[in-house]
Formats: sequence, structure tokens, C-alpha cells
Amino acid sequence: DDFARNCGRYWSGTITAQLGLGFIFSLLSCWLGLTLSYVLPETPSGPAIVLVAGAIFVLSALFGPLGLRGQFSATPKS
Repeated sequence: DDFARNCGRYWSGTITAQLGLGFIFSLLSCWLGLTLSYVLPETPSGPAIVLVAGAIFVLSALFGPLGLRGQFSATPKS
């Protein structure tokens, strides 16, 4: 699953941690998407899961230590 692998990559550099984080992010997106679909009865579950997964990906890319925040907050090498 590319979503889980890429999200985990923004938070850790080791493959073991990336696998664990990918598993957690996948479970979280499924659970939140299904909960959103339950709370909003007219919302289909599949698109809700995809939207939650997309939001997790964007947040990981922006705020993960190895994402954009990490690239811009790194001290310049002299």
C-alpha cells in the first residue's frame, strides 16, 4: 500500500518503524473513515476512508520530521 509506506517514510528512517507506522496509519484511516461514514449517514464508506487517508498523507508530508518541515527546519551545512 503506497499510502502507508509513504506516510511512514515521513516519520521514520528505519524500515521496521516505517512498517509499524504504515500499519497504524492504515488502521487509523479505515477506522476514522468508517466512523465518519457512520456519523454522516449519506457518506459512502469507501470515499470517506480515502479522504481520511489523504488527509493523513498531507499532514505527514507537511509536519513529519522527514517531510517538508524537516527539510526547512534543518540547519544549513557550512
